[in-house]
Amino acid sequence: MAESIKVLLAADTAEDRISLNKQLLLGDFVVLSEASLGPEAVAYVKEFKPDVVLLTMEEPLARPLRTLEGMNLAAPDCPVVAVSSLGDREHLRRAMLAGARDYLVKPVSVDDLHNAIVSVMEAKRKRRFQTEEGSSNHHQGEIITVFGAKGGVGKTTLATNLATALALQTKQRVALIDVDVQLGDVAVMLNLIPERTIAEVVPAMDKLDGEMLRSLLTPHASGVSVLAAPLRPEEGEGIGAAHIRKIVEVLAKSHDYIVIDTPRSFQDAVLTALDLSSLVLMITTLDIPCIKSTKLCLGMMKAWHYPEGKVKLIVNHTSAANGLSARDVEAAIDYPIFWKIPNDSAVAAAIKHGKPFVQSQPAAKVSQNVVNLCCVLSGVKPPAKGFMGRLREKS
Repeated sequence: MAESIKVLLAADTAEDRISLNKQLLLGDFVVLSEASLGPEAVAYVKEFKPDVVLLTMEEPLARPLRTLEGMNLAAPDCPVVAVSSLGDREHLRRAMLAGARDYLVKPVSVDDLHNAIVSVMEAKRKRRFQTEEGSSNHHQGEIITVFGAKGGVGKTTLATNLATALALQTKQRVALIDVDVQLGDVAVMLNLIPERTIAEVVPAMDKLDGEMLRSLLTPHASGVSVLAAPLRPEEGEGIGAAHIRKIVEVLAKSHDYIVIDTPRSFQDAVLTALDLSSLVLMITTLDIPCIKSTKLCLGMMKAWHYPEGKVKLIVNHTSAANGLSARDVEAAIDYPIFWKIPNDSAVAAAIKHGKPFVQSQPAAKVSQNVVNLCCVLSGVKPPAKGFMGRLREKS
């Protein structure tokens, strides 16, 4: 696949051009041309029509960011991979907001470069295929709701890490909605301070459209767009099922994946999210009260005649020390287990620092497990060992 990929190299320094050119040739890519950042690079994208652009991004950022934005306007179907010595979250976030599909931190190996370019090309081809296949239909993103019968089972942890993994692995548009409108923790788990929240939907319900809803989203460094819960519990009192339905339907037209984090209760808004979902991830733990509540919830969903395969049972915090086994859970609940997530100290560390473990600790067992879950759900090829290490944020 890599042999047919044509790359445009956009860099201002001779050192970067020589180094990246050598790595591209070692990776068997075709280098169409080299360009300086700015108008020349944008013009070359139009002229040469590359498959992928490799763009260096260093301080001062104004020039590379303008170049990125110009390229996306000139050739929105051409993915841009940014290469930089700036490894902090803010620079990654700004590059993603400007339109970069991937972000590599120097030093970059030949394998890192190869994997990044092939990955964005696979995502590009998948989007093109989906567009051609569904050209007569409205875009409809995959809606995944994470639900649990009890608190403390890891719903928000899974929702935030799954959304992050989907954004990083598929290179597609991912939205994360916090439907726990009174005590939601999605923003906290991602170390975000949202300027606007889901509460602002209520007074604007009649004119809610894609453009307005985008203005309420808070971007995360991974590329996930977050619709955060209200900052104060009383602000969530006016949000009902009709608001959630409208939000999900609008976001599904502009995003490939919508991940919904829910409270544990069967509120009308939660029922609406479950009904709209193409997939429900039902989370339980190896805890007898939780297993009992999970069985009751699954029985209710069965009575609602959800399509076969819509509800997937996931057992979290699996460990031999828990006493019960996954087989015990299946027998007690009388429902097949779809996925098991291991108990891992990386989870507590990630929560403490407000960073998704799939991004901050990619080598951890739980990170690899959730990335593999993401790949199973999205249909993308699982990454090679160490693939996500290049996206690890520097502390």
